[in-house]
Amino acid sequence: MISKETARRLTRCLTNVVDMEEATGNRAHIPGLSIAGKTGTAEKIDPETRRYLRNRVVASFIGFFPAEAPELLCLVVLDEPKKFHTGGMTAAPIFHDITVRLLHCQDLPYGGRVFALSHPDSSTGFVSVPRLEGLKVDSALTLCRRLSLNVHLEGMAGKVTDQSLRPEMRVRKGERIRLVAEAVSDSTQSARMPDLLGLPIREALSRLRELGVPVKVEGTGFIRSQVPAQGEPVMGKCVCRLIAG
Repeated sequence: MISKETARRLTRCLTNVVDMEEATGNRAHIPGLSIAGKTGTAEKIDPETRRYLRNRVVASFIGFFPAEAPELLCLVVLDEPKKFHTGGMTAAPIFHDITVRLLHCQDLPYGGRVFALSHPDSSTGFVSVPRLEGLKVDSALTLCRRLSLNVHLEGMAGKVTDQSLRPEMRVRKGERIRLVAEAVSDSTQSARMPDLLGLPIREALSRLRELGVPVKVEGTGFIRSQVPAQGEPVMGKCVCRLIAG
């Protein structure tokens, strides 16, 4: 067992491994998400000479996020990568791609919840623009709020299909960003419940107000349960029950 203070300091060190531009794990960095991670590069041993083989290595990267309140952990291990040998050059970019695809997946609930818990270091007056295209609208709004970006949203449902500021661009806090959301199909007979898990109550109420859905809220803080569930049709005067905590 280690103390909470030791865990906090160690987490901060591991976050620097990803956040700092010259750090070994920077290729795992995702703007707007605090990731704690560690690279690994282990040379194999020649069974005959018992000496290290510098051109035959096991490269790895392990990381968890959000760093402040971990939800997910991912380990990437490569046995004898060919072009590059270090974990930072080989495994970290794969971790990055896996995480981005996970958070952008429309069928999984992680995006909004993870971004709501994450507190990336934005102590300076500038932030890096994240890649928002492909994210659910609720997840994108949560992330922009965390980064103090001023959002102008065109459309309401589905996922973000376009953003006015390019990803990785450095902008001042409060910068205006235009997001275009996937339009609801004309063939859709009724609106669908958005994914509200992980959102602050105020944001969840705002989303439902746009759909004209009555709400009953229990608890305070962030939404941890919703009925009807994400994707279910909004029928007549049905009341959405939200549980926060």
